[in-house]
Amino acid sequence: MRKELPYFNVENDFGGDQHKLDRYIMRRGGCAAVTACDCCIYFELYKNLRGLYPYDVKNISYKNYRQFTEIMTPYLHPRMMGNRTVYKNLNKVAKI
Repeated sequence: MRKELPYFNVENDFGGDQHKLDRYIMRRGGCAAVTACDCCIYFELYKNLRGLYPYDVKNISYKNYRQFTEIMTPYLHPRMMGNRTVYKNLNKVAKI
């Protein structure tokens, strides 16, 4: 049996796309940061955890998504070899 999770679009993309972010380091090594941002949006949309995404969660634009990645960046420390501290830092962003 196939089971699909509900998801969201950022403009015409299925979730966020690290290649459309502003900073070079995020385009090259921001996959974990984008995943953390997408998780926050997903949890707000489908798990009723409020306050994880500071913009309109029903109408996600790349302008707002890029700003959100900048808010999240100090907590995630993206780098070329990926992110090793998402869990500890996510608790700083949202009291979960």
